[in-house]
Amino acid sequence: AVGVLTYNHSESICQCLDSILMQDSDFDFVIVVADDGSNDGTQVILRSYAEKNPGRFILLLKRENEGISKNYKDLLMRCEGQYIALCEGDDFWTMKDKLQKQVDFMESHHEYGFVGAYSQLLFPDGEIKEDKYDYMPKPIIENGWELYGDVFEYAKLGPVTRTVSLCFRRSIIEPYIRYEGLGNDLVLQTVLAKHSWFAKYEQPMTMYRQGGVSTSRNDFEKRLFYNDWYVQNRLLQKKLFPG
Repeated sequence: AVGVLTYNHSESICQCLDSILMQDSDFDFVIVVADDGSNDGTQVILRSYAEKNPGRFILLLKRENEGISKNYKDLLMRCEGQYIALCEGDDFWTMKDKLQKQVDFMESHHEYGFVGAYSQLLFPDGEIKEDKYDYMPKPIIENGWELYGDVFEYAKLGPVTRTVSLCFRRSIIEPYIRYEGLGNDLVLQTVLAKHSWFAKYEQPMTMYRQGGVSTSRNDFEKRLFYNDWYVQNRLLQKKLFPG
């Protein structure tokens, strides 16, 4: 399944969904969209896509905003199948065989339970920059993949790949599916890193919209929001994995 998180993404959701529908894969997948009570017409667009693509969509359309963590968790609970890939409604994929490459890699590397890819950053003025994670260890390179192996200690400090590029084995999160903290990148990727290895495609496959709707706060508000988010989720991490 491909899981999409949305909230007031009417200006970008078409680009997001089109980038998923364009995927060229030798397997079928369902697109599960969890909308957190959008009031800007996003839900109208989602219904239109579902009508035009029968059998391809599962829509979770909330009447009221319940918060990203609750929406994230509800999305994960409805995503079925062997693998889950994620994308937020203001981001999109740029490589039409993204899913195929990621699934093929995990099919041939069973010790790797989650994979990512480099993203490009798209700024409001249209500028595009490369996105790098400088705190990660130096990987082994194999056929276009960066093999990091065990990244548990790094995942505790922050997500090791952006949500827009993430694909993972659903079986890993099954024991945690009802855990209150699973609905965020930090805890989700910590769970994945605790039980499996991580690899990253060395070429950009995805686009992350810098300063999108869900992050459109002023600088001071962003710092406060991030600090509170980080502290709360570090506490949830420690409850799961003491020490």
